[in-house]
Order: sequence, then structure tokens, then C-alpha cells
Amino acid sequence: MAETGSKAIYVQVSFPGAIIRRHTGTPIMGFSGASWMIQEVCNALFDALFNIIPLSTHMDAVEATPARNRTLQWLPSAQADLDDLIAKEPVLVRISAAKRLRDEAVRIAVSQKAEAVEPHHVASAKANLNQAA
Repeated sequence: MAETGSKAIYVQVSFPGAIIRRHTGTPIMGFSGASWMIQEVCNALFDALFNIIPLSTHMDAVEATPARNRTLQWLPSAQADLDDLIAKEPVLVRISAAKRLRDEAVRIAVSQKAEAVEPHHVASAKANLNQAA
């Protein structure tokens, strides 16, 4: 799973844990096994919650979201390229992907002192974000 970049976690079945788990042991059968399995799922969700939501110290360490640049126009071809890239993303992450791509394309265009966001800015933004991933 690590080779594919999966964020899944391994739930061991052999030892239920010494302190935070209340089940007395295995095998996983009957009411006791069902309660152990539910508790393992809940514990895994709880662990995942703390691995997904960043701590405030991590949130303060990142660069602030840039203010929208109202004067910078988008060429229709650049907007079409952005729309095509976003359409290829999974449905659940399209909003986040669109924001990251749009912000990066605008940042690149501003750094190059361009009058409008052009298709090569969108392509550069996609390349930059792919390298960062």
C-alpha cells in the first residue's frame, strides 16, 4: 500500500491493544467479536481524523492563501484548459484541485508580470503541482 501512496491503514486482528481497547481477545465471533470489530473501526476512524485534520501549528506554517487578483484576466483558451484538467480529477476533490490549479496559475502569471492567465501558465501550474505531490 505504501508503494501506491495509499492512505489506508492496517488494522491488526491478533492483539486488541492493551489500554484503549476494551475487548478481551480473539477470535472475532459473536457479540464480543462484533463489538471488537466496531471498536477497531471507530478507533481507526478516530486515528484517521487526527491524521487528516492538520494541527494549528501546521496550518500556521503554510503560506497564506493569496487574495484574488481581480485585474488579471483569463484567456478563454486558458480557462478551457483549466476546465479540462479539473474534469479529469475525481469528483470528491474537484473543488480543491480547481482552487490549487487556479491559484498556482495566477501566481505564475503574476510572477511573470503577464496581463492575463494564458494556457502555458495553466500547464506550468499543473506541472508544479504534480512535482509537489
